[in-house]
Amino acid sequence: MEQFIDLSERDHSIDRALDAAMAERARQGNVVLEGRLAGFIAAQEHLDALKVFLTASEEVRARRVAEREHREWREVLEINRTRHGSDTKRYRDIYGFDLADTSVYDVVLRTDHETPEALAEQLATRARDRFGEAEGRQ
Repeated sequence: MEQFIDLSERDHSIDRALDAAMAERARQGNVVLEGRLAGFIAAQEHLDALKVFLTASEEVRARRVAEREHREWREVLEINRTRHGSDTKRYRDIYGFDLADTSVYDVVLRTDHETPEALAEQLATRARDRFGEAEGRQ
């Protein structure tokens, strides 16, 4: 992970390619974008997308990753902190975005104490409110 962080800080083409692909997908219309950068790109590109930001406390995020990757959560916590610091710097340098600013998002959900099903229902409701019912669905 540290090597990738170092490379990403030196070579912004990685971020730019991923972000361009996300923006291209969003231009197809009626999409839901999730991610720290997704809302900023959609706002900058004036894309018609439901911009979603999912968040959780540092500890919860670290414990989730540790469980998924069979690692010690405190180790993951430090890695996450390093990565977040790098991401914050890169996105500010590359795009001028402040990752702490969630005002560009339509939906900000704290996931610490929510089930995936409850979060999915909240997002489905917000998507229906934004885009209407899909054709052929009741």
